[in-house]
Amino acid sequence: MDVRYGIYRAADTDTDSTSFISDAGVAVVLEIHNIEKETINEVAESLRESLKVNPPGNLEEFQSTITKELALLQNDGALSAACGFVVGEVIYVVVVGGGVVFIKRGDTIQKIVEGSVNASGKVLESDIFIFQTASAAKSVSVELLSETLKNSDLVTAAEEIGKKTHEKPGSACLLSSFAQEPVLAIEVAPTLNEQLQKGEGIPTRVLSNDTLVGESEEHIGTQTRSRKITVFVVVVLLGLLTWSVVFGVSRRESEQAKKNITASTDIINAKLEEAANVAPLNIERATVLIGDAQNEVAALRKKVGEKYEDDVVQLEKRVNNASNKIVNKQNKKFEEFYDLSLIDKTATANHIYLDGEDLTLLNSTKGEIYIVSATKKSNIVIKKNEIKGAHLVSSYEGKTFFLNKDKGIYTVLDGAVKQPIQKEGLQNPKTMIVFNANIYVLDSGAGDVVKYVAGEDVYSKGASYFADSQAGILKGAQDLAIDSSIYVLVDGVVIKYTSGVRDTFKLSLPDKTSPKFTHMFTNQELDSVYLLDTNAGKMVVVSKSGEYSKQVESSIFKKAVEFVVLEDKIIVLSQNKLYSVAL
Repeated sequence: MDVRYGIYRAADTDTDSTSFISDAGVAVVLEIHNIEKETINEVAESLRESLKVNPPGNLEEFQSTITKELALLQNDGALSAACGFVVGEVIYVVVVGGGVVFIKRGDTIQKIVEGSVNASGKVLESDIFIFQTASAAKSVSVELLSETLKNSDLVTAAEEIGKKTHEKPGSACLLSSFAQEPVLAIEVAPTLNEQLQKGEGIPTRVLSNDTLVGESEEHIGTQTRSRKITVFVVVVLLGLLTWSVVFGVSRRESEQAKKNITASTDIINAKLEEAANVAPLNIERATVLIGDAQNEVAALRKKVGEKYEDDVVQLEKRVNNASNKIVNKQNKKFEEFYDLSLIDKTATANHIYLDGEDLTLLNSTKGEIYIVSATKKSNIVIKKNEIKGAHLVSSYEGKTFFLNKDKGIYTVLDGAVKQPIQKEGLQNPKTMIVFNANIYVLDSGAGDVVKYVAGEDVYSKGASYFADSQAGILKGAQDLAIDSSIYVLVDGVVIKYTSGVRDTFKLSLPDKTSPKFTHMFTNQELDSVYLLDTNAGKMVVVSKSGEYSKQVESSIFKKAVEFVVLEDKIIVLSQNKLYSVAL
């Protein structure tokens, strides 16, 4: 089916919203007043899925589906809709609340249905259907439709309608063509041999035996010249016929390629506009629509070949730019934030921790801890033998903590080292966070979060953070973050706990393939959770319940050892330097 779309939608207001569906064989425009935008988008998405899963087989079933799916909008607000569904060569048309559907057949534009009347009929190759909401029907006249559709493609026509109606709130107009794709017919001229057999084109001279007897040399010479002329004429005619056929085929191929490009452009524009419309509500659906647009580009490239590669590349760029904008994908440069060689030429770090505006860095090889002020760029160096071989570092209210899994947890305050927590059999500690003076350790080997409750200069014996028998389920976990809830990154999935009990957190991501997150960060000062995929060099930002917000890409992420987020920037640790990436 050769499907083309052109879409005009007025900008939504606080009280007026529109939505549409423009899948293959489906055309729907919706207008609603005094209801939230998210609600109309949810209803449109539900209607789309319903038509996809249970496609109606007749007009009555289509009307039943429309009535059922739009019931919520009819109850809560003033609704107008115009809907079409194509099965084979037949279209079913249903309107609600003043919606209108026109058809352009040849040079004539005629109203099919309006108000609450439904209809069905056969779709012809050149038919164009115009679906309008009630508001659009009041401002888009038949004369305007005739004028805009006369010599324009559907996308251009829709744009012209928008310009000339001054975007009346609630107006939505969907121009659609559902023609069966025509088969390219090539008319080939008759061959030279066929012409000769019919006695056409080349004069034939017939001589009798009597004429040949005693023929003079002059006549023989004349006959030879005649034969040469005949051969020349044959060659010329053969060349003309060949050129005519080749030129005819080339012209038809060019016309068909242009039709394919126009049709694909209409489909791609419709998919991208719909993706932008649904993205705030359903990023997964938006991603599917972008994928559809990308597939359309790939299919077009195969259809038209290298000759029209420039046209395909332009469409490809349009899809990529729209994709980046819709999924809020940002490519950011990085800057050097701090060079540890300013502390010591051989200084490096294998772990970073953020406490307020201070960055605490661990150099377990040299037995050193560096505390760098993010605002003043000043530094403090703590050098102790006990730090050598340490695995993790953290800090809280001026006190520095470091963990050695074979020895225990130490504190450093005013240069004095203490060991309040002896070795307790931690198997593979991955992260240590001090929150409200209590120490939390993610033990990936044991699959548990161990909590040490702070007392006066002492800590309790380590115990599982979890309120029920969930200890052990986090084996292989990669990272831990705390605000007042606890977030655990395990196998690329974030699990959230509040007061020791599993809480709601569902990642909604635009990528078709599951990202391989390696590190995670959030705290009480931040509104989002930050997830780093070092292999892909990207940072995904989601809400604290998992809703997608944006994606930041930077080449420095591929070299990250760890990272923290401070206010409006990401600070990345990479060996002996800190880098910043603006959010």
